[in-house]
Amino acid sequence: MISKKFLIVSLLTIVLFNNNCYAEGQAGISDIINFTNSVFIVVQILVFTLLGGIIFRFILKKFKPEISDRNVIAFTASFLLTLLIMVITENK
Repeated sequence: MISKKFLIVSLLTIVLFNNNCYAEGQAGISDIINFTNSVFIVVQILVFTLLGGIIFRFILKKFKPEISDRNVIAFTASFLLTLLIMVITENK
């Protein structure tokens, strides 16, 4: 069962990420929200790279077992693919 504190923090986080309308003189709040957006993007890149790297590593292990540095290849390919997808799907 989800605790009430976790639910409240989750809802407030969603509101902060989606609220991009600021009144005059609220530059400090916008800086904080922009910082949290940057941290959120970095976390997304790390998570997607990790998951994609695990999948690519499994595929390389299954179909090309003779490759010696499959971890480097898998996680580099996953990182580049993640960056490419994030740049393409950027909504600005």
